[in-house]
Amino acid sequence: MAFDVQRHDRALALRARSTARAGPFLCRFSRRLPDAFANFAIPDDGAEPTAADIRALLRAFEQRGRTARLEFLAGCAPKAERALVDAGFTVERRGVVMACTAPWLTAPWLTAPQPLPGLVLAEPSCDADLEEFARVQHYAFGQPGEAGPEAVERLVQVRTRGALVMLARHQGRIVGGGVCMPPVNSVGELDGVAVAEDARRRGIGTAISARLTGLAFRDGYHLVWLEPVGPEARQVYRGIGYRPIAERLRLGAPSASAPSSDAEVSI
Repeated sequence: MAFDVQRHDRALALRARSTARAGPFLCRFSRRLPDAFANFAIPDDGAEPTAADIRALLRAFEQRGRTARLEFLAGCAPKAERALVDAGFTVERRGVVMACTAPWLTAPWLTAPQPLPGLVLAEPSCDADLEEFARVQHYAFGQPGEAGPEAVERLVQVRTRGALVMLARHQGRIVGGGVCMPPVNSVGELDGVAVAEDARRRGIGTAISARLTGLAFRDGYHLVWLEPVGPEARQVYRGIGYRPIAERLRLGAPSASAPSSDAEVSI
C-alpha cells in the first residue's frame, strides 16, 4: 500500500509544468511559488543515491533558485534517507500516512450515524456553497485575514477535475466539509476536512470523512489515503477504518530553514 501511495505522489509530481531528473530523484518545480510544498524531490523506489547523485540534486534546485527539499515515504527508499542525512540534509518532519480500503471502512457512507440531529451531508449545489466552505476551511486552518477568491477557485478547479466535495449543513449553515481528490491509478487523497470552531467535537468531521471515503469506493477508488496531524485526528480516522501504513519524511538541504508547521485538519 505504501508503494501505491508513493506512486500516486510521483504521478502527481509529473504533472507539474517543470520537472527534472537528478540521478534517482524526480524533482518537481513551481515557477510561480517558491515554497517547499511546491518544490521538492521524490526518490525512486528502493533508491540508493550516491554522493554524486546528491550533488546533482542540489544543483538542480540551485539552478532554479529553489532550496532542495524531499518528501517521500520512508519505507519506499530507506537507504535514500540515510544517504541524505549523511550528506547534511535534516529531517524537518515525520508524519504518519493512513489508508483505507473498502473492506476496512467501518462507517459506510449510507449507514453512518448522524452525529447530531438535523445535520445534512450533501455535495455543493452552487458556487455560494463553495464560498461558504472556503471560509470554514480558512478559519479552521488558522489562516490570517479573510478567505480570498483564490480559495474558492481552488475548490472549483479540483471539483472540475473530478474531486469529490462533501459539505455538512446544520440549521441552514455550512459547518464543515472535505474533499477527496481525483484518483490517480485508482488511488485518491482525503484532504481539507474542516469543521467550524463552534461545531467541533460533535462527530461532524467523522461523518464527512466516512461519507467521502464511501463515495470514493462507490466511484471505483481502490485506496484512499490521508496524512493526519496529531493523535486526536489519527484516532478519528481509525474509527472510520483507516490504518497507519507508512511514515512520510520531509527533509531539507543543509542551508534550509525549517518550514512552518502544517495546519492541522480541524475536525
